[in-house]
Amino acid sequence: MKYKSLRNFIDILEKKKQIKRILLPINPNLEITEIAYRTLNAQGPALIFENPIGYKMPILCNLFGTKERVLMAIGKNTIEDLKELGELIAFLRKPESPHSFREFVNVAPKFTTILNMFTKKIKNASCQEEIIYGDKVDLNILPIMRCWPGDIAPLITWGLTITKGLYKSRQNLGIYRQQILSKNKTIIRWLPNRGGSLDFQEWLKINNNKNKTFPIAVALGADPATMLAAVTPIPNNISEYSFAGLLRNNKTEVVKCISSDLEVPAHSEIILEGFLHNEFSEEGPHGDHTGYYNEIEVFPVFTITHITKRKNSLYHSTYTGKPIDEPAILGSVLNELFIPILQKQFPEIVDFYLPPECCSYRLSIISIQKMYLGHAKQLMISIWSILRQFMYIKFIIICDEDINIRNWKEVMWAVSTRVDPIRDTILIDNMPIDYLDFSSPKKGLGSKIGFFFWIPNLREKNELQSRESFLIVVLFWIVLGSVGALPFLFVKYPNLSITDAFFESFSGLTTTGATILFNLDKLPESILFYRQMLQWFGGMGIIVLALAILPMLGAGGMQLYKAEMPGPIKDNKMRPRIAETAKTLWLIYVALTFLCALSLWGAGLPIFEAITHSFSTVSIGGFSTHDSNIGFYKNTNVEIIIAVFLIISG
Repeated sequence: MKYKSLRNFIDILEKKKQIKRILLPINPNLEITEIAYRTLNAQGPALIFENPIGYKMPILCNLFGTKERVLMAIGKNTIEDLKELGELIAFLRKPESPHSFREFVNVAPKFTTILNMFTKKIKNASCQEEIIYGDKVDLNILPIMRCWPGDIAPLITWGLTITKGLYKSRQNLGIYRQQILSKNKTIIRWLPNRGGSLDFQEWLKINNNKNKTFPIAVALGADPATMLAAVTPIPNNISEYSFAGLLRNNKTEVVKCISSDLEVPAHSEIILEGFLHNEFSEEGPHGDHTGYYNEIEVFPVFTITHITKRKNSLYHSTYTGKPIDEPAILGSVLNELFIPILQKQFPEIVDFYLPPECCSYRLSIISIQKMYLGHAKQLMISIWSILRQFMYIKFIIICDEDINIRNWKEVMWAVSTRVDPIRDTILIDNMPIDYLDFSSPKKGLGSKIGFFFWIPNLREKNELQSRESFLIVVLFWIVLGSVGALPFLFVKYPNLSITDAFFESFSGLTTTGATILFNLDKLPESILFYRQMLQWFGGMGIIVLALAILPMLGAGGMQLYKAEMPGPIKDNKMRPRIAETAKTLWLIYVALTFLCALSLWGAGLPIFEAITHSFSTVSIGGFSTHDSNIGFYKNTNVEIIIAVFLIISG
């Protein structure tokens, strides 16, 4: 995406018939909101009102009113393409140095994008083609909309507010609504934990009673990349200008303000320059994104000293109201950026969704691959704190990975069939919530709730005690050894007693190597193969145990693993990977057996002898098909091969 200015983007939209120019006179007082509302809900085009009643300046609305136009602004074709951008954000949030040449090749393009993160300072910017200052400053030249009948005054909605903290090296960009107070003053409504507010609070601590001013600028009609950077959940360690450069694949061009050292987007349509100081005023009520009018509250007053603008400038605006509105459309697209960020921290997450009808961030639904008891609760608490944006989420729903969380029918089916209201909910009180959430008893502080919409019998496993685990392991070997003795009892030769048959079976399965059989050279090949196979099967007994039993016992399976394996085990690392580890060991075991048999055959052993001795070699059991064992062959190569594979298998 290389839209240098908003006008470049509008040109592309016109070529694609994604924008409509309205020539009829339309009133910015309520009428434009109604038309924009209907157009957005019909998934219609962006709108330029060429003749707003009482003004010479056109109004641009519904710019990001469809997902298609948001993707065009970002330079992507589909929602899936956003994952690449999300992966870049995840990388920038926590960069990792490559550990190999292959990793270097993979991450090198990400490092090269850093070149676009530096701003380009220019002079004679288009946003300063016309300069208004002093008594001539008058906001009435702007067709600022009054959106709802209960709004106390017109409201600037798409202004990019630019501030800089006293001790910060970079500027902050944020979108905060501004109520018109007079011809050169607005009231900036920003929440206490937003970047601009934090910068101002920092300044107030030192300059509260001093005759100083806090410089501020507001950009209207900036280029799409800069506007989207201001609403994207970018890491705290990079600036919005830097991220806009990544989106644009080109450095963000900025220009120094006329009245301060702040830098503003050079190709914006309009720039408001001025200051804050120790002046505050009541703001509101205004219709808000919740679908309600907010309460009257006190916020700082922005005094405007300069208005700079392009020739034939355009005023960019929107409305906020009950979802779905334009900010909700933006949020539904930008939701996809969160997924790679979350998956880098929590690989078990399958999908993450912020339904736009829930005010974008008040409810989230997550599907995961659950791994252990308490997994959902642990993840839920982590989600509330991993990103600053997520601390406003009131409701978190966690589902099984088989639920399509973007389909409300499936989610409702899950809640009706898988949820016990007491067992599957968690309530937490006195948590930070959206400052604009009037349902809470105290502003900015309330409760949160989590739901677990998943199948309980896949989650609730009884934890085994150590003595129970040892008993199960013993019974496992007794049953297996008893079954293994049956073929010895049913064959005519050798004619073994019950005791001898059980001894031979247990000796093979436990790979001890002891035997009561003699004259092995005269035994049927079927018996020779069977006893060798018993030893091979016993050699991978722990793998069979892990694959066949542990997955059915959940977390309790770890006790079995401890009971079977000698020495200390770091169960905190092994628990989620038992089955995966067992499968890997099984593959290695089979591969070693195949290679050993192939090597012995190549050294001169008959194929039957090679296979049977590979069984006893890899299992480190010692059974043979001859009384004199491998000495029967008088083959040094065979002895070397067996010695090597014994060491590897051990």
